[in-house]
Amino acid sequence: MAKLKPDYIEWVLTLNASDAQKEIHNLSEKNKELRDSNKEIKKAMTDLIATGKAGGKQWKRLNEQLKENNKTLGENNKKIAAVSYTQLRAHETLSD
Repeated sequence: MAKLKPDYIEWVLTLNASDAQKEIHNLSEKNKELRDSNKEIKKAMTDLIATGKAGGKQWKRLNEQLKENNKTLGENNKKIAAVSYTQLRAHETLSD
């Protein structure tokens, strides 16, 4: 079996790491957008409560959107953690 040269190993690891970092960055950007959306939704819900329209169709729709955003935020955070862990393990393996 042919031995891999250090340059090849470093190049492959760098390529994989940059893909992982892109994925983490994309997920982080999506999370920022979701958090911003949640702020707007909460403000709209507060306005509806102030006008006595809590529990109406619009409030329920906003509440469902808030729940969906929070679910997606949790899923994205799990993905970020998994990619980060995989990236750390790959770095440790190369260091050994």
